[in-house]
Amino acid sequence: MTQAGQYTSMSKKNKRLVLAILASFLLVAAIIAIAIGVNSHKNSTKNDAAHALLMASCNSTRYPDLCYSAATSFPDDSAKSGDPKAVILKNINATIDAINSKKIEANKILSTKNPTKKQKTALEDCTKNYDSSLADLDKVWGELNRNPNNKKLQQQSYADELTTKVSACKSNEDSCFDGFSHSTISRKLRDIFLGSSEDNAGKMCSNTLSLIKGLIEDAQAIANRLKTTSSKLKEEDDSDEGWPEWLSVTDRRLFQSSLLTPDVVVAADGSGKYRTVSAAVADAPKHFYRSNLL
Repeated sequence: MTQAGQYTSMSKKNKRLVLAILASFLLVAAIIAIAIGVNSHKNSTKNDAAHALLMASCNSTRYPDLCYSAATSFPDDSAKSGDPKAVILKNINATIDAINSKKIEANKILSTKNPTKKQKTALEDCTKNYDSSLADLDKVWGELNRNPNNKKLQQQSYADELTTKVSACKSNEDSCFDGFSHSTISRKLRDIFLGSSEDNAGKMCSNTLSLIKGLIEDAQAIANRLKTTSSKLKEEDDSDEGWPEWLSVTDRRLFQSSLLTPDVVVAADGSGKYRTVSAAVADAPKHFYRSNLL
């Protein structure tokens, strides 16, 4: 082969090698793109489902937008998964923050605005109510966080206790603002005290109460279903008592059926056709492959 021919052959081999490498890169790139697309679709579907669960929880409240904002305003994503327990815990945290803000505002007015005697009394009552609400909400948050499986919520007395504590949160807030209703000046101070928050603390107390009631209803519904299932299983177990272990369930049901009519009766006391099973078997027709003997 001439030198020119060798160069031509090597050039063709190099082109083939380059094309093969290029094709490999394209194949790998296509696989990566498909994998990214599939994962992106899965993540999108998962996020859509979590968002739907979160919205379903918040839509059960009186102020769903406030609920959603509270559930997603904290750094971790536990509530964003739509888990009802996480949504409640985040709403309790947000409610505690809102009440703390109102307490700080009340103390600020007490120390800087020189309120009248009635205004001072109303503000001091508010701070006491806020302290009570904060203690109650902190206890509810702790109880829920310490019981991840919600089993204690199936106990009516325990559920009632938590519900009462959350209910007191809204009652305390209402009582606070009622203290500013005695005069026009006091009502003006109440408007200043409310500011731009529009009583978000009270609204969040209401939301938290709705959420925890829903969680309790779900937990107790599960308990009732388990109780019903357990009762049915016990009934089936009780109905099987007295039968030999080797007798199948189907045969037990057959013997319990009122439609079953025996061909012959074996009784040692002579009340049947035969006194012994062996006598009944010996007298059975040859074509009678399976006898119904009682």
